[in-house]
Amino acid sequence: SWLEQVRDMDPSMYMMNHQQQYMMQQQMMQQQQQQQTNFINTANMVSHIQEKEAKTKKPKGRMSAYTYFVQMCREEHRKKHPNESVNFTEFSKKCAERWKQMNEPEKKRFADMAVKDKVRYDKEMASYAPPTEAGGRRKKKKKDPNAPKRPLSAFFLFCADERPNVKALYPQYSVGETAKELGERWNKVSAELKAQYEAKVALDKTRYERDMENYKNKIARGDSVVDDEEEEDVEDDEE
Repeated sequence: SWLEQVRDMDPSMYMMNHQQQYMMQQQMMQQQQQQQTNFINTANMVSHIQEKEAKTKKPKGRMSAYTYFVQMCREEHRKKHPNESVNFTEFSKKCAERWKQMNEPEKKRFADMAVKDKVRYDKEMASYAPPTEAGGRRKKKKKDPNAPKRPLSAFFLFCADERPNVKALYPQYSVGETAKELGERWNKVSAELKAQYEAKVALDKTRYERDMENYKNKIARGDSVVDDEEEEDVEDDEE
């Protein structure tokens, strides 16, 4: 039996086996402690990276009450006509006319959504830290030529339509003078016409979000290659 084997065992051999077992137990404990330390360090590193990415990722731009309204109209149209493409110009006009006929109580829920989104945007911008290079300069991000084009603002859509008229009337104007003239004309545009441009922006934003989702899925599958990062957003204030 094993008791007889223990009795017949040389005491020095017994002590050696006991020491070996003790050393093995100590090694196992050290390995477990090291694994636990590595796990904690990895978790802290991941948390730090996620926190840094959250701070350097530019917050999504805030939405206006009218943009929320156009999105609702777009969803309504999609549910009623799921297989029908949208006529950009006609849909914009209908949205503008419908918005114009609405009273303030009807518009209030969209205004409340815009206010709530502004609070979200201001909060995210407060903790936003643009990526920088050595020396404190803002890091210039590279652009993937295959990435979807961002939607233009209502003001820039107006400029694209009106710039030829300005150049025809004032061919001697410089770029700065042309921009100033366009800004003055935009300030004089009627609310109805501005609403039509806002509707175009809202529709194009839907297109961009859909294309961007497909683009990111392609990146995840390895169908396309991004140079480094998307080009940073450049927000131009409407005059």
